[in-house]
Amino acid sequence: MAWWIGGVASDLVLITLLTIGVVVLDANTDASVPTALPWSASGLVLVSVVLRTWYVGAAYRAWKYRLTAEGIELHHGVFWKQASAMPYHRLQQVDVGQGPLERWFGMSSVQLRSAAATTDASIPGISQAEVEDLRRLLMRRAGRDDGT
Repeated sequence: MAWWIGGVASDLVLITLLTIGVVVLDANTDASVPTALPWSASGLVLVSVVLRTWYVGAAYRAWKYRLTAEGIELHHGVFWKQASAMPYHRLQQVDVGQGPLERWFGMSSVQLRSAAATTDASIPGISQAEVEDLRRLLMRRAGRDDGT
C-alpha cells in the first residue's frame, strides 16, 4: 500500500504540474486551453491509478529474497527481471530504514552494503516484527569468512 500511495502521489504531482503549465501557457499566449482540459486531467488521474494499482501488485509479487548457506539471493522486477546474490563474506553493513509511508504501515527496508558500490542491495517491505531479527541474522553471518 505504501508503494501505491507513493506512486499515485508522484503521478498526481506530475499531472498537476502539467495542468498548471497548460493553464499558464493559456494565460500568457493567444492560444486557448481546450475545454476538455479538466476531463483530460481527470482521465490521466484515472489511468494513473489503474496502471499504478496493477504495477504495484506485480512489483510486490516479484520481490523475493532467500537466505542460503553462502549468502542472500534477491529476485525482483516486473518488466526487467533481476536476480542477484551477495555472499555473506562481502556484506559489511546492514541498515534498516523507514520512510514516512513505511512507518505508517509498520514496514521497513533493509539496505545491504558491501565494499563495492555496485553490489549494494535493498529489501523493501519487511514487517516491523521481522526486520530486527533479519538484521541481527545478517550481521551474525556478515564477514564470517574473509573470502580468501
